[in-house]
Amino acid sequence: MIPEPAWDAIRRLLDDPDHILQQFEKHAASHAATRAHAQTRHAKLEGELKNAHAEETRVVPLYREGKIDDTLLEAQLQEVRGKREALKRQIEALRPTLDAPELTVDTQRAVRAFTQYLRCGLDNANFYKKQRVRRLFVDPIKINPDAASATL
Repeated sequence: MIPEPAWDAIRRLLDDPDHILQQFEKHAASHAATRAHAQTRHAKLEGELKNAHAEETRVVPLYREGKIDDTLLEAQLQEVRGKREALKRQIEALRPTLDAPELTVDTQRAVRAFTQYLRCGLDNANFYKKQRVRRLFVDPIKINPDAASATL
């Protein structure tokens, strides 16, 4: 059975979706600063990537004109390609931050509608429905078999 204090806390959350939205807003405010930094970093990395490509296109004509030999050409191309690959990895690492959804009016409406849906009939819900709702609000138990431990 699910303890009554836990149900009271869940009911309060569902009765007042503003509390849930405040948590979303805190996260969104924190994410906005992170996103702005990621956008600035992304633009800088994209510029560096263009420069690396331009650098590669400058090296080949030097070889064709005989100003550098095969060994130097290969060394230069490897260096530029390594730099380009590193820049691409850094750009790709920013993708989750740049692609994360922002808190919008639609999100707020969806949270309100979802909490209303969950709240509807909760007082008369059977054990299984209550269990599903409880899992939305209470962190699941995480078992670490290697350490023979569990965390709540």
